[in-house]
Amino acid sequence: MPALNRLAVYCRLVAFEPERVLPSLAPNIRSAYENRRYLRLAPCTDFVISSLAQLIIDAAESSVRFRVYECLRTIKLILRGAQSSDSLSVETKALLFRLYQLYVFSPKEETLWCISTYLKDKELEPKQIQWLIENVDQSVHLLNRLLKYPVPNRLIEKWAAGVFQANSYPDRTAEIAGLLIKTSFPPSLTGAPADTLLWAAYFSKASTKQKEEMILQAVTPESAESALEIALRLRLPNVLHRLTHIVPEEGG
Repeated sequence: MPALNRLAVYCRLVAFEPERVLPSLAPNIRSAYENRRYLRLAPCTDFVISSLAQLIIDAAESSVRFRVYECLRTIKLILRGAQSSDSLSVETKALLFRLYQLYVFSPKEETLWCISTYLKDKELEPKQIQWLIENVDQSVHLLNRLLKYPVPNRLIEKWAAGVFQANSYPDRTAEIAGLLIKTSFPPSLTGAPADTLLWAAYFSKASTKQKEEMILQAVTPESAESALEIALRLRLPNVLHRLTHIVPEEGG
């Protein structure tokens, strides 16, 4: 069979029948690397992701030498084709989380940014969230995962309350405060600077209408610049209207 036709067959099989062809394309981690251009055409299914993730985990835990970044990147590229951000099974996500644990302390930035996509917009199990919390000070990537968790979570809210009170991450205060907001400013944010409150509202998971109400409540002449930026990002004309009343005219 000519090489071009063979390539066409492989592409068709891995794209539409991964269960049939993947075991022959990736029986081991070396083959997974060598055939990565074919594997990256595979659909994002539990079978595909779990098969490739398990190969990498087994190789890593057996101290087998392999091209780590390229193999991790294959999974990243396949995940881009997911029907939704949280369409994989709990079991498959557990394998992705294990890969995250194995490589989140890598000194290579390309590897770190690659695996950060594995957990993006995915809901995790309580024990996985607890692991992030317990190890958060070891990597900014762990902090980012907690701050950008896609839905409200009791464990993360409890952690956020503690680190907000202790001012543990002063350059991320507004994001942390945003985790404490449900629909309006909680008592724990009383006395916070207006700029912090405005950006906390922005980062919160409240509805756009609720964010607008909080911003209108917190905005001051001194925080008008932040309010303007947020209003433009969220398209909040009522905030813009308020700013016309509290910001002095030029030269006034």
